[in-house]
Amino acid sequence: MVVTYAIPAPDHDSETQLALRNLSILVGSSRRIVIVTGAGVSRSSGIPDFRSANGLYSLAKKNTPRTIRGSDLFDASIFRDGHSASLFYSSIAELKAVIDKAKPSPTHHFMKAMLNEGRLLRVYTQNIDGFETQCGLKSNAWIEPPSSPFPLRTVIDSNAINVVQLHGDIHRVRCIICSASYHSSQEFANVFRSGGAPKCPECEKRCADRIARSARPIRTGTLRPDIILYNESHPDSDDVSAFCELDLVRRPDLLLVMGTSLKAYGIKTLVKDFARAVHGNSSGRNKPQPRVIFVNETPPLAEWRKVFDVHISGTTDDWVKLVRE
Repeated sequence: MVVTYAIPAPDHDSETQLALRNLSILVGSSRRIVIVTGAGVSRSSGIPDFRSANGLYSLAKKNTPRTIRGSDLFDASIFRDGHSASLFYSSIAELKAVIDKAKPSPTHHFMKAMLNEGRLLRVYTQNIDGFETQCGLKSNAWIEPPSSPFPLRTVIDSNAINVVQLHGDIHRVRCIICSASYHSSQEFANVFRSGGAPKCPECEKRCADRIARSARPIRTGTLRPDIILYNESHPDSDDVSAFCELDLVRRPDLLLVMGTSLKAYGIKTLVKDFARAVHGNSSGRNKPQPRVIFVNETPPLAEWRKVFDVHISGTTDDWVKLVRE
């Protein structure tokens, strides 16, 4: 059974105020915290979510033909048609321009504070904006400085990685053929904005080297935003699974799920696995405490009634401010 507390609590509601204070104390005393986030944690930064009336689907739809739904632009099938792919590239370029001008939210800084205090086990985010990295957390999609003369590769170090970006990072691009990965430079962004796809420097170099040796030219690829679309397999799924398996056995003592509607299958499985682990690790306590907390403006669906202990009805920024007071 999920208990819901609305924030801010009315002044006359002393019971809710006490419960919220106790939850803040609980968060403050937890030592191995797993955080799962969605679009809601970036809303105050000015980044639209996907499904709301002013979300990405609706915004994308305004620039697309009537035959294409906004959600279709974020499906892997978009690459089957050149015109649709062009619309996708230009839409993502517009989104990246918005993200580049924005700043991390108080919720992102809260996660950094948890890391600084040595209490953060890991963040798993569905977001592609990379605000966690701006705050100083290191992501599995961490990128070397753009000045590097070599294609950028994903850095995988379980002890150094604080954030797992489940859906990729809009600040990266990768080749559709050789998978070389690069920082999404302004040059690449300009090509995307025009509806085109930049040529892959790695493929171009390999092809030029072969021609210089009088060898047969090879097929060269183009770059695409390094984000995961619907109905698309994750290129780093093995690494993501390894992080999850490692963290599940590290005895997490608190799970915070913030700013997500939890509608995607993959995130549902991840949250339920961690909730089960957290509840299992606290089962021997004399007085069970709420250890799985859902912070979202809308309530969880019925399938989550036995998963979450508490639902905080409000924005994630208001919640973390309350916790840190």
